[in-house]
Amino acid sequence: MHIHLVNLDRCPERVTEFCDLNRYLTSVSRFPAIDGRTLDLDSLVRRGLVTKDILTMCTVGAVGNAMSNLTLWEAGIARNQVVTICEDDAVFNYGFEACAEKVMKRLPNDWDIIYWGFNFDMFVVYDILPGVSPSIAIFNQEQMRARIKEFQTQTIFPQPFKTVWAFGPCCYSISPKGAKVIKSKILPLRPQVIPFPEAKGVPPYSPAWRTVGLDNFINAIHREISSFVCIPPLVVSKNEPGKSTIQDR
Repeated sequence: MHIHLVNLDRCPERVTEFCDLNRYLTSVSRFPAIDGRTLDLDSLVRRGLVTKDILTMCTVGAVGNAMSNLTLWEAGIARNQVVTICEDDAVFNYGFEACAEKVMKRLPNDWDIIYWGFNFDMFVVYDILPGVSPSIAIFNQEQMRARIKEFQTQTIFPQPFKTVWAFGPCCYSISPKGAKVIKSKILPLRPQVIPFPEAKGVPPYSPAWRTVGLDNFINAIHREISSFVCIPPLVVSKNEPGKSTIQDR
């Protein structure tokens, strides 16, 4: 499985750290991320990628990140290939390549997207018993940050579950069909508030969420697409807001 590492030209130190942590990965190439600071918003509006009021809810960093991912999706569509994308703060389990290959063989033929990891400061909702009951999982981000090495060396036996809601996918794979379907449903990116009443029972107890990033644009349509999340995750992120380029205004 080839992995596209999304990284801004102005953040070379993040690539160095990524390579130090994930040196056992066999096929990774750096994708020069689209810098939100340099975006021509009017051009994006004319191309039908965003609405003119997108920055009322998204940061320029989030828009740049979305455009980077969309560019890689287009490449996958053009080549009719699955594309695997990760952020430059992603940390992979040592068994990622072998485990991910096995998990993908369990996916239905019409799968659209699978998340290999997600943010630990928020919840993940997935169908533990399809058609019977969803499950809401919460995590301890501070403990995970302190035990990165234990995560990397741990033997994991993951399974794919239908995604209902997930925040901050630090690594995911998307099929050519999935890229087409998701684009058709989320573009143009626009400010939205997405109702999610199931979240009222878990912190931060909000029954609705704003589309502040690509993850929430896709969260709005999970019930309409063939999307999956890997449980337990094979990839994590320290998710340090002070170092985030996506939150760049």
